[in-house]
Amino acid sequence: MNLENGIIQVINDKSGGLGRAILAWALFDKNNTLLVKDSHILGKQKETLLKALDSYGAVAQTLFISVEPAASFIDVQKLTAVLDSIQLQKIVIGCGFSAAHQCNQWSAWLTKQTCSVEYLEQSTVSARISRGAVQAHILNRPWVTCVSAANLNGGRASLAQIETDIGFKSYLKQLLTVNAAVWCSTGAAELSTFIENMGSTALGNVVINTDEIKDLQHRFSQLVKTSACSVCIFCDMAELNCLMQAGLVDEIVHHVVSGCPSEQSQAIDEPLNSSEIDFSNWKLVSSAPLGNGSRVVLINNTSDSTVTGAR
Repeated sequence: MNLENGIIQVINDKSGGLGRAILAWALFDKNNTLLVKDSHILGKQKETLLKALDSYGAVAQTLFISVEPAASFIDVQKLTAVLDSIQLQKIVIGCGFSAAHQCNQWSAWLTKQTCSVEYLEQSTVSARISRGAVQAHILNRPWVTCVSAANLNGGRASLAQIETDIGFKSYLKQLLTVNAAVWCSTGAAELSTFIENMGSTALGNVVINTDEIKDLQHRFSQLVKTSACSVCIFCDMAELNCLMQAGLVDEIVHHVVSGCPSEQSQAIDEPLNSSEIDFSNWKLVSSAPLGNGSRVVLINNTSDSTVTGAR
């Protein structure tokens, strides 16, 4: 197998494009034949690379890893110890860090190695699935995806109004699966049961307002300590605005809900003035119709450049 083709197969994103904190890796022999490959959601699923290196070290010649190792999401000391015990000829990295952000432990190990280290050129899939890992390492917080809803007039609408929609449920189930943590704000507390029915557990009643920003930042850093590099937050529009103004949102999954009585949204709160939320630094990455509305997904250009500009 051609090594490049083998790597492309390994990093083929199985998360439907929703995974932002996935570590993918593979080992190849001297003929570039794939020996073993795997991937896992950082901070949620068990890491398997170290065991594979130990098992296949005698015949493995090339290691591919989707993101350059850093202490925020992998035990670099254990990894380098295992690598020292085998004789790799090449390490291929999908998404690397600039010299300024490279993990000191990993950088020091590289200076003593005889094996070649290569970085993939413009590996968009590696960059996409590594967003959370890169951000955890550089900013000490996970990739934050907010799920919100509004009516056609821009007023607040509860996500509970569309939770029975098949398109909403299938997308959200996949989104919940690929995030290491799920939070429900006080403004979306009614969704806790819905999330549990989707097979996930959410941390409920998370308070989001300007007075709680420092506490939220601390909670984010605590997630990173457990290698959890992605969190999905269900919130209302006021809470989303608060997080955006604090620069703590990287991705928005927003639902425009039609056909809901105005008094329903008024019961939640007064509509936000559209000028209160600044989307000038955001880009639309996808949109899809729902039974009684639509879903749009936006990504913060600043967050995206942090990742794609890593190396």
